[in-house]
Amino acid sequence: MKKIFLLLSVSIGFFAQPLTLEQGTNVLKTHTLELGIDGSYGYDKWTVKSIPGIEYIKTDITLSVIGRYATDDNTEFAFSVPYKMLSGSTTGTGNDSAGGLSDVSLLLKSMVMPYEKGGLSLGVLLDIPTGNSKAFISEGANLGGGLGVGVLVATSRRFGEHFTFGVNGQLKYRGRYINSTDSEIQESPLWFLGFDGQLALGKNLSLIAEAKWTYFNDYKIGGIEQDGTSGNTFNTVYGLRLDTEKFRLKAGVDLSMGDPTFREFSYKVFGTVSFIFEN
Repeated sequence: MKKIFLLLSVSIGFFAQPLTLEQGTNVLKTHTLELGIDGSYGYDKWTVKSIPGIEYIKTDITLSVIGRYATDDNTEFAFSVPYKMLSGSTTGTGNDSAGGLSDVSLLLKSMVMPYEKGGLSLGVLLDIPTGNSKAFISEGANLGGGLGVGVLVATSRRFGEHFTFGVNGQLKYRGRYINSTDSEIQESPLWFLGFDGQLALGKNLSLIAEAKWTYFNDYKIGGIEQDGTSGNTFNTVYGLRLDTEKFRLKAGVDLSMGDPTFREFSYKVFGTVSFIFEN
């Protein structure tokens, strides 16, 4: 079943600005720290045409400690430390589960081109393989992968007083890892493009929508390319964000429009609460 290996190919690992994307300008003021907890529940159910009558179900509960620090008006450092609880079942068999620390993500982002009501930023992303890539459930997920190194381009601009539009682009190299069968997995580079629109409903509340597209080539097992494992995914995200001087709340739903073979989930609900500390 292809999905066993392809789920890691669509894991993005972004920091939540505005919901799952990055702003083209700084989120925080200079020497300001944001710390919080992010939680999500992902669900997927699918069938394989060649195996009628068999249904696969997978769930993913993730709790992450997140943080962000602004070193100056143009530069921010962010991190995410996730703990995952995976569960899956197949018609006629029992449940399968795994849990533990997943891969830690780091981001360094700097605004290189400020302009009126917006800016353009460049960033460097790093996924540290702290998760156990051998902790695997049969329905297609594990707790970790290989080292990931990527570059990020983010731009955003405000139009009028109430609407902001943003674009994210990313290219990420993903290193080798050993899976639960002691096979060496080499994923292909990941291409990503995302768009977001934010509508201010008041002084502190914003309605946000995002569209995200990913593309990846065939992956390799033991150095042998697996034909037919390249693909793409398309997701739409909808949610709300509440901002105050001391804390931030976000909640939303992420819907996958992609082929069940490649998508990470059919839907995911998520929420974040974070607190802001100023020097």
